[in-house]
Amino acid sequence: MAYKPSGEPGQTSVLFLESVQGFLVGLFKGALLLALAVGLNLIHNLLPVFIFVMPVLIVGIMLAAPFVAGMTVGSNVGSVVAQARCRLPAQAGGIALIGALGGLVLFLTVAQLATSPGESFLFDWLLWFVRLMVGGSLGFTWLAEPVSLPAAWEGVILVLLGLSTFLGLVMAYRTAAEVVRSVPFCERCQKVLTPKHLWSVSPAQGERTMRALHSLDFEKISKIPRCTSFDNFVSVDLWACSCDSTGFLELVGCGVEPASGRDDEPTTQDPVRIFARTLTPEQVQRLPE
Repeated sequence: MAYKPSGEPGQTSVLFLESVQGFLVGLFKGALLLALAVGLNLIHNLLPVFIFVMPVLIVGIMLAAPFVAGMTVGSNVGSVVAQARCRLPAQAGGIALIGALGGLVLFLTVAQLATSPGESFLFDWLLWFVRLMVGGSLGFTWLAEPVSLPAAWEGVILVLLGLSTFLGLVMAYRTAAEVVRSVPFCERCQKVLTPKHLWSVSPAQGERTMRALHSLDFEKISKIPRCTSFDNFVSVDLWACSCDSTGFLELVGCGVEPASGRDDEPTTQDPVRIFARTLTPEQVQRLPE
């Protein structure tokens, strides 16, 4: 995106409270994934089907739980970036990281306090759960006892679990920071900008439009044919404030994937940013509506 944040920090309290809420929501989502893995494990043990697919699916869902929890914290913090008026990516990302890491440490501390004296939550309960899940998914006979895992495999699973947790922390930071970079903010008016749709062109005119906007040849821009009736189109959007400050122009590709079957519905694809550039107030005024 052409917009570059000014680096001004936002309201730390708003971001921090959202990181706490994000961790609780992420913890709930992680618990749902673990419950799904347990349910699949039970079904697989009662009715051994998809012998080679189910164990991979079960372990994959289990390993995804900490990653999803971390991403949820980043998404939640990103959702209040505009409210907190944060223009410092490192602040939003750092608070999301602190919320995810602090919540994880707090969870492990509470879990350890809840275990019996002399027991370790990580080694006596978490490792037991991993053995039960992975060993159970490898038992192919009806109501079979979980098979014993070699120590090497236990180590691999625990390393993957740790890697998933680490990637979740990384994504917590990155997700929140990227939102700050993608939400233009007017420093003069102290408000978040919203995009204004100018017009649309067909995908066939996308390259021509990009060249004209890149050179800011307003005569060529005015001659580009518009379109209004295509499912797949390129949208020309303008981020600009009423105070005549710097604007940001974007070309965004929008499309619809056709239905794969007669009873299916078309799928709207996620918009894709194709081109972006900054504009002076004078150039903003010269853009055709």
